[in-house]
Amino acid sequence: MNYAKFWNTGEEVYAHKALLANFKDMTPPEGRKEGIKGVLEASQSFRKIVPNLHVEVEHLLIAGDFATIRYRFKGNFNGKMGEVAGQGQVVDFPAVDIYEIHDGKITKNWHLEDYNTFFSQVK
Repeated sequence: MNYAKFWNTGEEVYAHKALLANFKDMTPPEGRKEGIKGVLEASQSFRKIVPNLHVEVEHLLIAGDFATIRYRFKGNFNGKMGEVAGQGQVVDFPAVDIYEIHDGKITKNWHLEDYNTFFSQVK
């Protein structure tokens, strides 16, 4: 749940509590840096365009060394993404993460965000 707290607050301390030092993002977007640094930069970048970002855990399933979380990302698009400038549009989209856990921390993460919904909301 520390990683969920990180996405909800943007506070780096939660990412460091949740992720092993050799954490690996198994489905990184093009251009994202590896490891914890990439995650921290992704959060900072997204919070520039959705500064009031709030992330809720809608579902959590734990099976052995794996956890699956269904998230809901909400806020208002007030920044700029490419050529699109935000005007306070409401954003509300789901994401799903699968974590491999070792020693109580996330070592690998597979994720899928519903960017089709996000982009349809910020047009």
